Amino acid sequence: MNYKKLFTYLWLIFILLLTYHVVLYFTYNGTENIFNTVFNFAIAVVMVYGGIVGLWGLKQVSMVSFQGRGLFFISLATLGLGIGFLISGFYPLLIGEELPYPSLADYVWLLFTVFNVLAYAYFLKIMKVSVTAKKVVTAIIIFLIAGAFVTYLIGYPSISFESGLAFNESFFNFYYSISDLILIALSIIILSIAGGKIYKGLFIYNLGMIFQVIADVVFSYQIELGTAYDGDPADALYTISGFLFSLGIIILIRDLSKRKEPQNLQNNQGYQQQVNQ
Repeated sequence: MNYKKLFTYLWLIFILLLTYHVVLYFTYNGTENIFNTVFNFAIAVVMVYGGIVGLWGLKQVSMVSFQGRGLFFISLATLGLGIGFLISGFYPLLIGEELPYPSLADYVWLLFTVFNVLAYAYFLKIMKVSVTAKKVVTAIIIFLIAGAFVTYLIGYPSISFESGLAFNESFFNFYYSISDLILIALSIIILSIAGGKIYKGLFIYNLGMIFQVIADVVFSYQIELGTAYDGDPADALYTISGFLFSLGIIILIRDLSKRKEPQNLQNNQGYQQQVNQ
């Protein structure tokens, strides 16, 4: 794989997206136009790019290893996130109506959380030799503090069928209220347990998770104020998170392809001990 070209294309996409966002931000007059609608499609590009490169790069990494399986699921998660934005961008253009709630995009975004949980489960298996009681306690304390902060900003998770809402709408109201807690929990756990011994690509991907949570918080705040629009500051944060996801995936592929990986899952623990030394 030509990593120099992959990085160059990614940076070019990212710079163009940020430029697009700046133009939208300073030209927005309270009314959305076609350029605002297309921005959802633009956001999707940086995420779909990373997801496709990740799946393509699996040939460089053994799928029988925890590393390979973790890479597989974060690639699917990033690709799914991008497809969700593609759907949200194309629907108004093709149908001529606002995206319904919940839509197909919401179901795809649900898979983003599911795939990340599966990916981090594999990565944590690699790092289980580094798990200590102190690290677990630290992770729990940090999560409780961060979780309380996120809950305060977004709202307490609740699911109710007494308001006349359809089941799927009530479910997604509940899901979106807890998805950020799940993402921030994964980020805190992986950083706390891994300590300083963590794959550089996974660390960058983890930063993307944090920006994703920040973007969700900002988006929820703008919805509450009635100031949300396509191409707003929340979308800029989603763009940054997508860039970090893709950047992390490419770096992870590059670094793993240079190492002699275990040929089966049973050898992963010994392999990780070698990496940590």
